[in-house]
Amino acid sequence: MKDGDVVRVALIGCKGYSQKFNLPAYQYMKNARLVAVADIDEQAAARAAAEYKIPSASGDPFSVLKDDDVDAVEIATPNFTHVELAVAAANAGKHILVQKPMATSVQECNTMIEAADRAGVMLSVFMMFRGNHLMHDIQTLLQSGVLGRISSIRARMAHGGGALASPGSWRRSRRLTGGGCLALLGVHWINLFRWYLGEIARVKAFSKTLYCDMEGDDVTGALLEFKSGQIGMLETAYCVQPGGDMLEIYGDQGELHYHKSQGVHIWAKRPFDGKIIKYLTPGEHYHLAPPVDAPGMVHGMYYTFHEEFYQAILEGKISSLGGRDGRVDVAVLEAIYRAAGSGGTETVLP
Repeated sequence: MKDGDVVRVALIGCKGYSQKFNLPAYQYMKNARLVAVADIDEQAAARAAAEYKIPSASGDPFSVLKDDDVDAVEIATPNFTHVELAVAAANAGKHILVQKPMATSVQECNTMIEAADRAGVMLSVFMMFRGNHLMHDIQTLLQSGVLGRISSIRARMAHGGGALASPGSWRRSRRLTGGGCLALLGVHWINLFRWYLGEIARVKAFSKTLYCDMEGDDVTGALLEFKSGQIGMLETAYCVQPGGDMLEIYGDQGELHYHKSQGVHIWAKRPFDGKIIKYLTPGEHYHLAPPVDAPGMVHGMYYTFHEEFYQAILEGKISSLGGRDGRVDVAVLEAIYRAAGSGGTETVLP
C-alpha cells in the first residue's frame, strides 16, 4: 500500500444506501480513502466522484478491480451481484467488504470464501449494528452478567420498503434478494443474536407475502433455539408504517428493552457503566431517551465498523466479522425459510 497507513478503497455501488451513508462516512475515516467509485449507472458514479472529489469514476464495476491504486473494494450492490463481484475482486488481489447479507445462498457464500482464501485477501461482511456503540454496550452488558442468566431474546425490524419498492425492483424478487424481507432486514438481528448468545441450533417459522406486490416474503416470524438452550423470537415486515427496530432481552437478574423511537429501558440488580448506557443505580428503572447517538455516526449510522475492517488490513489481523461468520447468517436464513415451507422444525446446517 503506497499510502502507508491508509487503505485505498474503491466503492462499487453509488446510489441508495451508499449515497446516503457510505459516501459521506468515508469523509470521516482516518485509515481509508476513496480513490475510485463505480456504478452501472455511470452518471451516478460521476456525480459521486464530483461531489466527494474522488479521483476515478466508472460505469463498469469490474474496471476498478484492475486499478493498481486500489487496495480494497466495498461492494454495496444488490444481493445477487455480490458473489460475482467478490470473486472478481479476490482474483484481482483486492480485500473485500460486502454489504449484508453476504450473498443469496450458502453456496454463493462458499464460493466467495474459497476465492478469498485462494487469493489470500480479507473478506468481511458489513452489518450496521456491529459498529453501533449501543449494541456493543449491550453485548458487554450481557457478557458481564448484568442481566444474569438469559432466558430469551426478542427482536423486530419492520418498515414499508416492500410497498415503496419500484415496479421491477430487485427487492421484489425472491431469487435476487435471497428470500424477501427476512433476508433484507432480519439478517441484522440474526447476526446480533449470534453475537450475543452464540450459535442457533433449530428454528420454526411462518413466512408470508400478505400485502406487497413482490415474490418474496413481506412478513416473517421465527422461533429460534440456541445451542445454549435459550429461546429467540424474530419478526420482520416489509409492509408496515412507520415500522422501527425493537430488541428485548430477559434474564433472571434484569431485563433490557430497546425501541428505536423510544430509546432504552433497563432494570437490573447490578450497575453498568458503558459508552452509551449509564445504569448506575441498581434496582431502579433506567431510561435513555432517543436519539441514542455517539461519536462515529453519519446520518444516524456508524462508520466505526469500516474503520475496524481497514485497520485489520493495515495490521494484518483478522476482521471481527469475516466471510465465514457472514455465511452462518445466511445458513440461518435458509433454515428459517425451510421451516416456513415445511411447517416443521429445521436444523441450521453447518
